[in-house]
Amino acid sequence: MTWRKRTRTAGLVTALALAASLTSTGCLARSSACGEEGPRPRGLTARDLAGTYEGSPFGTLTIAADGAFTASDWPHPDDDPVSERSRKVAEGEGTWELNPDRELGGDLSLRFDLLSGGVWRTAPGGGGLGYHLNVTGTRAEPRLYRFAGDPDVCEFHGFTRRK
Repeated sequence: MTWRKRTRTAGLVTALALAASLTSTGCLARSSACGEEGPRPRGLTARDLAGTYEGSPFGTLTIAADGAFTASDWPHPDDDPVSERSRKVAEGEGTWELNPDRELGGDLSLRFDLLSGGVWRTAPGGGGLGYHLNVTGTRAEPRLYRFAGDPDVCEFHGFTRRK
């Protein structure tokens, strides 16, 4: 075998090994491993999402149409991945926005400004703790969810709106 053929073969083997490791470890996009719980409702607006949602292990999330939110019994920001055993922060508040495209990490971006007791505050000039949530269901009855840890496990944390 010539040097050129060996180099080409080694390159092909390396590329195949890299592709196999990415797909088996979940390093590719989450949607390639698990798919999504459901599509985003067509024509979804901030007004459609306003309300109070409950979910385990996350507690309560109240979303206002003006881009503000409050959260209670929320997992401590240092506990990742989030589980039933996560420490809880009593209250938090912040801002949210509806992303134009799910490819940005999710349909909804939550950014905490303050967690109770001074446990966590936004650094001057921005930054801080954030979560991405997806939306499924209908405009009249939206359901929020996020991936729970490893995308290979294909579990979701869900939030349902109080009636």
